Amino acid sequence: RYNQENMEVVQGQHRVYRLSRRAVWVCKYRRRVLKSGVTDYIKQVIAEQPGSVPGCKAVKIGFDKNHVHFVMTISPRYAIADVTAQLKSQSSLQIMSRVYPA
Repeated sequence: RYNQENMEVVQGQHRVYRLSRRAVWVCKYRRRVLKSGVTDYIKQVIAEQPGSVPGCKAVKIGFDKNHVHFVMTISPRYAIADVTAQLKSQSSLQIMSRVYPA
């Protein structure tokens, strides 16, 4: 279980915040494709992606047979939907390029 007490408070010049968001991504058609090798690679890809958006990072990542749970911190200057869409598109491109190399 995710414990918010471990979250760090981010301080800027004129702001203090602690925003965490939980996201669930479901596999297409709820297929059970998240095996151990796949989950290790997805965990690596998702952990690297939030660095492309300043002030955002993945805190915790978990898996079930057909979906991914993760908790991330997001800077208040970004819309949650925009950050999530960017992370989904970037991570899916990296995963698909590994599965189906050009």
